[in-house]
Formats: sequence, structure tokens, C-alpha cells
Amino acid sequence: MRFILLCLTLFLAVHAQVQADPIPDALRVELRLLSEDIAKIIEKNNGGAVAIGEFGGSVEVVGNAGPGIQLVLADELQKAKVVVDNTNHRFEISGRYQPFRDTSDNRAKAGGKPDQATNLNAVKLVAFLIDKDTGEPLAERPTGRLIFGSETVPSMLGLNVSHAPLRDPQGISDAIGEALKQPQINVQGSRIAGRTGQFAIELIVKEGGKYIAQKVTEERGKPFVPLNEKDIYGVRLINDAPFEVAIDLRIDGVNCFAFSKSKSTHWIVGAGQHTDILGWHRDNKVTTEFKVVNNFPGTAAAKLKLKPSSEIGLITCSFSASWEKDSQRPTDEPEVQGRGTGFGDDIKINTTQVPRTIGQVRDVLSVRYER
Repeated sequence: MRFILLCLTLFLAVHAQVQADPIPDALRVELRLLSEDIAKIIEKNNGGAVAIGEFGGSVEVVGNAGPGIQLVLADELQKAKVVVDNTNHRFEISGRYQPFRDTSDNRAKAGGKPDQATNLNAVKLVAFLIDKDTGEPLAERPTGRLIFGSETVPSMLGLNVSHAPLRDPQGISDAIGEALKQPQINVQGSRIAGRTGQFAIELIVKEGGKYIAQKVTEERGKPFVPLNEKDIYGVRLINDAPFEVAIDLRIDGVNCFAFSKSKSTHWIVGAGQHTDILGWHRDNKVTTEFKVVNNFPGTAAAKLKLKPSSEIGLITCSFSASWEKDSQRPTDEPEVQGRGTGFGDDIKINTTQVPRTIGQVRDVLSVRYER
């Protein structure tokens, strides 16, 4: 459960800023440990700046976690007193990630300790620290990291997951395992809905000054909506549940608040309502349209100084319940323990702030717009 600061828009959406001392997500925790390892290795090798290269998924992954990994890793490396410089550096770090079943056999094959296996579904991330002069990995390289949890694994792997809120690690793992075999969605016309029927999304494209919902097709069991160069589009977030929800919306792996002065992370949609997110949030009055561009330098990922990625072209929405007062918490919510999207025109959207609490991730819905 996360405690956040939210802003209510004219479209009845809310954008959320994580307050002090939030519960860290699993990806950030593991990248923090990885950064500490890298700092020690660089120090042993007489220091120097490091460049952050691409983090790609294995062939079975349709997610787009690469940009998010690069952003968080840069932040954690700097906290570990490592100089990050992609133009003047001695080292480069890059890597890959993949679905991983944490069994004792798999741990042993990876050179780990079999008796520490959790038998849970996870993401395994392996990083390589390269010496720029030799082009070879350092003999002492960072080890693989395992990432668990419903808030991280489905979005990293591009899975469509839909279930009641889960806190038990085994239940979360089973839901992920099921989604790896079969997307938990229903596609009807322009609507992509989770299996629970509570949450849905639509891709809307600006045509003649109006936003029109686009028909969804399925390619290899995954939802797909083709977008063309220069298309201005938005994402319609639909909440058919009897409670308010918070949505983490990511375009090409980049959170739609990445360029915002508010440092928000989520949109909020009221019970039985929907809202259209039309672009990158900038401040409480201005949003910059989502626009498809064919040149990587014009994409949002490039503006954040990230490396080109073959994973660009995916939109991911993670839905969680949210509430202002504990008495409003849903009864089923567990207690706490190359191509891509760039920028169109700035548009005016007014916002104001209200407090909320965000619960467990319930649905993760993804749609690809680039093959």
C-alpha cells in the first residue's frame, strides 16, 4: 500500500505524488543493491564514470521495462556516488531481463544457493559492467537480481493480469504464472477489459478535432492497435468498479509524469467513471499531447537521454484501488504489511490536489501500437 498526494483534473482524474518514505518498489530495491555492487567494483578498478546502455527483454518478453530500468539505475548509481556520463566514461553497464521461476534447480544452474529458492515467478535481471577500452566484461561483474511482486513483474513482462487484490506471495506468483500462459483480458471492439470486468482501457486517436476510439485486434493473443506517424492519441482509462482507482500509465516504458513539475506517478478515476489521458503531464495547467514519431531523437525516451529500444511501442496501465480515508478502503483490499511516442502541442488542463492511499495492483492492461 502506498501513501500519495493526488491532484484532481477537470476530467475527474487525479495525479498522485509519492509522499516521504514510501514503500520502495521491488525493482528500485534491487537496482539499489546492484548500484552498490557497481560502485565497489569501479572503486577497485581505480574509478571512472559509467554510461548506461540498453536493458532488453528476452525473446518471450513483450514488456518495455528497459527505459524504466535505465532511469531508476541512473538515480541509484548517483546515490551510490557513481558518476553517470554517457559521453565521457570508462565503463558501460547494460543488461537483459526475463521471466524466471525461482526453483532450487534454476538457482543451482545459475550458480546460486538452491536452499534459498522461493519457488515463485519473478523477473531475473542480469547486468554486465564493460570496460570501454577492452570491450570485455570485468572479471568481477554484478550478479543477477530477482524481482518479485504484482506491482513490478507484470508490467516489466508486458503481461495482461486481472485478479482480486492479492498479498500472499504464492497467490501473486500463481496469477503471474497464469498470465504467462494466457492473457487475462476480454477484447470487444475498441475496449480492452480485464477478466474481472472492473477495469478497461481504450486507445483514442485525434481525428478532425475529436478523439475516436480505435478498434483492437489480437496478434498472437496480445491486443494491438496500429498507430501511424504523426497520430495524436490518448488513453481512455475506464473504471467500472464501485470504488476509486489509481492507474500507473506508462508509454514506451516511461511514466506519463516523467516530465511533470508535480513529480506525480498515478492517475485516479472515480467509481463508475472514465477519463481520457491526452498526453505527458507538465504542470497543473499544461499537458503535452502524445504524438507518434518515426525518429527516435523525437521520442520521450530520447528526451530522457535513454538508449533506443526495440521494446518501444507498448502502453501499459496498472490499476489499484485508492481512497482518502481508511473507512473508504474496499472490503476486499488486504491490510498493509526506434519508433515511439514523442510530443505534440501543449494543451491546458487545470488540476488541484487531494490526499489518497493506493492499494494492491488488481489489473495490468497493455496494448501494443507498434509491431
